[in-house]
Amino acid sequence: MKPTLRTILFLSFLILSGCMTIHRTSPMMWDNRVDPLSLRRGEATSTVFLGIITMGDASLQTALQNGKIRRIHHVEEETKYFFWFLMYVHKTVVWGDSKTLNELNQQ
Repeated sequence: MKPTLRTILFLSFLILSGCMTIHRTSPMMWDNRVDPLSLRRGEATSTVFLGIITMGDASLQTALQNGKIRRIHHVEEETKYFFWFLMYVHKTVVWGDSKTLNELNQQ
């Protein structure tokens, strides 16, 4: 059986490509009423294998609880793909304040 040019190109692509990583960060919400130096950070992460097996919780609520945040300043979403999209890691990052607007106004 003779290897065709397509087969050789396909196999060389698989061997030489290595692990592909794509990193994307996008801000989703913004609130300018907070001093950026006093912000807290909370994050939640989940990992997905083969598009069907999920481990972890990357929800906004979990990120808020992890950072002990009561008022959101902005939210970021990060997704990293590995191994030809067979596995990816999704992270939700929340920046905010531990005080509510009423508490800040009373000071």
